[in-house]
This record gives sequence, C-alpha cells and structure tokens, in this order.
Amino acid sequence: MRTEDLKQIITKEFTHQITIKRESLLKKNKSQFNSADNQEESNAAFNKAVLEECEFLSNVLYDHKLIPRVSIFKLVGPYIYTYGTISGEKNTLTEQEKLILFAERVREHSDGRFALFSDRIASKDN
Repeated sequence: MRTEDLKQIITKEFTHQITIKRESLLKKNKSQFNSADNQEESNAAFNKAVLEECEFLSNVLYDHKLIPRVSIFKLVGPYIYTYGTISGEKNTLTEQEKLILFAERVREHSDGRFALFSDRIASKDN
C-alpha cells in the first residue's frame, strides 16, 4: 500500500478520532510518570505509557488492515521516531502525517527493513 493509498484511508476525521484517544492516554499516563517518587519509577511509568500508546495505535491500524500484526516491541522504534523529537528538533508533522508515517515505518520494520534515520545516513556516507 502506497502513501497515496494510506492518505485515502487515514483521513483527517479518522486521524482526529485516533488523536483524541491517543492524547487522553498520554494525559492519563503523563501524571503517572511525572508524579513518580524517583527517576527509576518515572522511567518505568514512561516506558509503560509508550508501550500502551503503541499497542493502542497498532490495534487501530491493524483493525483497518493498514499494518500487519507485529510484536509490541517492534513498534517502539517507529513510535519514538514518529511521535518523539529527534536530536531536540521540534516535530512539525501534522497528526495525519504522523499516523501515515507511523504505519509506513511499522510496515518497513515488520519486513525487517526498518533502520533508524541516523543509521541510513551513516550507511550512505560509507
């Protein structure tokens, strides 16, 4: 499935519904990892929150046949590099673009072709 095909399925309305649920998950979990007593508990709560959000996104995308069923741990790299910030750069993608990019990255990763952006740059330099 090409990006153009994904754009027809992952519409702004579809994205909006998912974003509302994803953000409510984030708010619920954010209070847990911000209020932890120590850094280790905070990190554990954050990691749990990331896995929960990855699981939610993968279930929604799998239900719509946009990604294959994959291990939750194969979702973490694509999730962080889509929804996080890389090297302190602000992520300026729209929610729709993030969702499409996440689906594409998960599909690449499930085929064993996923590589972090920095890895791809390093391999081009050699």
